[in-house]
Amino acid sequence: MEQVSKVSQDSERLKKILQEAFKQRKTRLADLELERRGLERELKSLTESLPTNTSDSDNNPGLVSTHENIGHLKRRLTENHEQTQSLRLPGLEVDQAARALVTLEKVLGNLPTVEQARLVRSAVQRADYDGGQGKLALTLDPAGLVAALEELGRVW
Repeated sequence: MEQVSKVSQDSERLKKILQEAFKQRKTRLADLELERRGLERELKSLTESLPTNTSDSDNNPGLVSTHENIGHLKRRLTENHEQTQSLRLPGLEVDQAARALVTLEKVLGNLPTVEQARLVRSAVQRADYDGGQGKLALTLDPAGLVAALEELGRVW
């Protein structure tokens, strides 16, 4: 929390984190768009391969498998859409992020341990421990930190 606290007090560092998170968000949106197109192509292909007469579908394992695949593709398309919508929400401004970091400092200790761990995992990209000096160095994941702060902002 000391390292996170330092980020909230350094507006230039926080601005850089937000900029990097924005870049990562744009990349993720592009990846999701490519995935969506592929899923839609595959769904169209499978749907078009279905016979028009479905009276024997219960006795045809191939058709049952095709229907299962179609269901899976539809679920993945829904997940893709939800992720895309979430990433398209407006990002945090520097002052909003600073306030969210202060809130995070205040409430983190009061959250259940599982929730604390989840927030820390999403915000930290890498943790290095030097046993000789007893020091822990964290590398923050800009996109993960910002996502945790945005989530925190919606909850609090």
